[in-house]
Amino acid sequence: MNPQQEGDLLLARADDAASARDANEAIRETVECGIIRNVSVMACGPALEHAAQTLAGLPGVVFGLHATVSSEWESPRWGPVLGPGLVPSLVQEDGTFFLNPAHLHERGYSPAELDAEIRAQLEKVRAAGFDIRYIDTHMGFDWIAGSREILEKIAKDER
Repeated sequence: MNPQQEGDLLLARADDAASARDANEAIRETVECGIIRNVSVMACGPALEHAAQTLAGLPGVVFGLHATVSSEWESPRWGPVLGPGLVPSLVQEDGTFFLNPAHLHERGYSPAELDAEIRAQLEKVRAAGFDIRYIDTHMGFDWIAGSREILEKIAKDER
């Protein structure tokens, strides 16, 4: 099939940029091969600086914020950009995000804290050099009651 034929196009997005140096390198390779043109960046990922150096200047790439409120791996673990003291409803006792967003659903969370954290994540990736054009969610947390409305408001506020 000719990929230029109408209806035969594939839109691919790479997410979890900044989660690890290896992820950043793999994303860069897929961009350079012409597979990926949309890349979602995690502000709280431990390799954000590396992601900025490796990815931020790539031509033709549309960058998004990969809004993050969970940390599913044993290592590395990450937590909120604002720090656990400012968003206590979003974190475990050790100050890191829960392993799965379902924990926020079961436990409940402060909508104001979620809003503040996502806005802080957006500012952090912008400060790192990314021109953010969309928001998506790490591990699809936007099903949790009230979260989609918060994300839509942020997107609307940011145009």
